[in-house]
Amino acid sequence: MTTKEKKPVQNDEKYRSRLFNILLYPDDPSQQYAIEMLKTSQYNVAGILHDKDSVQSTGEQKKAHYHFVVQFRNAIWNTALAAQLKIQPNYMRETRNFDNSLAYLLHQGTESKYQYSIDECFGTLVTRLKKVISDATTTDDERVCDILDLLDSEKHYIGYSEFIRMCAKAGRYSDLRRGGYLLAQVLNEHNEIYGGRKYDGRTSVAASTSCASTD
Repeated sequence: MTTKEKKPVQNDEKYRSRLFNILLYPDDPSQQYAIEMLKTSQYNVAGILHDKDSVQSTGEQKKAHYHFVVQFRNAIWNTALAAQLKIQPNYMRETRNFDNSLAYLLHQGTESKYQYSIDECFGTLVTRLKKVISDATTTDDERVCDILDLLDSEKHYIGYSEFIRMCAKAGRYSDLRRGGYLLAQVLNEHNEIYGGRKYDGRTSVAASTSCASTD
């Protein structure tokens, strides 16, 4: 027997956002359209069906429900999104922390709840979710080494904008921001070696930046 869940409290607040959390119930006919739409490639989304949740105090199974995290390139009114999906705005909330919302799809970090598998998730944002999981199990040392190895793989002068782009594409922009000053010094050392000179295959910045094993 499942425990009935209260519907979200009515919220008439109107706001714009690029990121939304949406909660929908598959047994509600009025929400079927929204669920099917969010499963299409029209939306940049990560979603999962939570059908194994239980009430911690009683152990009773909760009503099955979908969680969606939706991302837009530009901010959109919550009322406009609700109209697109043909649901009430109170079934969605602005996402305050993107990565934490993605991690919650699996209940990562909330070990007292059922731990869902990444294989149960769907949507274009699953790649981002995999990075969130990876970062949660990767140390600061390992992430910094990733940046240094990335830098060492480029045997030419690198401008600051290119360096930022490299780190962003590798999923290491947040680490670059935290270690900005020190990593800028490393970039300067790199450019002192390669600036204005053609790489001849002999000069290497490995001694000063690489974290790769030399065994």
